[in-house]
Amino acid sequence: MKKEQSTLGTHMIKILKKMCSIVGAKYSQIDFANQKWFMKYKWDLKTEQKFRVWMCDYLKNNISARKEMIFPSKKDSKSILGVVDFFIFQYGWTYTKNVTWKEKTNNAKLFS
Repeated sequence: MKKEQSTLGTHMIKILKKMCSIVGAKYSQIDFANQKWFMKYKWDLKTEQKFRVWMCDYLKNNISARKEMIFPSKKDSKSILGVVDFFIFQYGWTYTKNVTWKEKTNNAKLFS
């Protein structure tokens, strides 16, 4: 783990590890201090949605994760999905192909 990564919260690390593993990346080899770290791997909409569902379930079922990731810590599905969507927007991998906004939003509705 790189020095910068040691300042991340326990649940943020777990979420990033899952995001890495879902695309075959090794968390320990990603330099999150590099501004373009998210461009090293790619995912398609199906893989992103698989991660979205996992992260929603993780936050919904883990109060300490919600406290770390959501302020205030809300358990309702709409709040959790908003946090997950923001997380993916901020930290998600790039796409394997060009994805239109319409494709992305239509696909996200399938899991909300």
